[in-house]
Amino acid sequence: MKRYISKLWYLLTYRLIRPKMLVTQAFFSGDESFIDVRYWLSRPDKIDPKSNPYLLTASGQKLVLMHFTKLGVIKSKMQKHTNTGIMLFYNKNHTVNKGDRVKLYWNDMMTGNIEIL
Repeated sequence: MKRYISKLWYLLTYRLIRPKMLVTQAFFSGDESFIDVRYWLSRPDKIDPKSNPYLLTASGQKLVLMHFTKLGVIKSKMQKHTNTGIMLFYNKNHTVNKGDRVKLYWNDMMTGNIEIL
């Protein structure tokens, strides 16, 4: 009986919950040309690794991931036992300043009200 209760608890708390993304830190890198975003995912299996996340500013401008010709986009690959990662966004023309709030969109997940430190 205890085994079935623990399995039911697992299904209700982990498998059936909606995937969530939590931004742990967001700060500037370099001369404020890049925004470094550290995140945590509750369900990394629900994220398409080929999809490109983006930041949306209060003015409605999209900030895309930093992309190098030989390396590709700058984001960490999800490892087996960790649900954390890093993304680097290009702050084109310094559209985001310290203290501004942005939203992060990735697949069908959205995290809003992220303050850039």
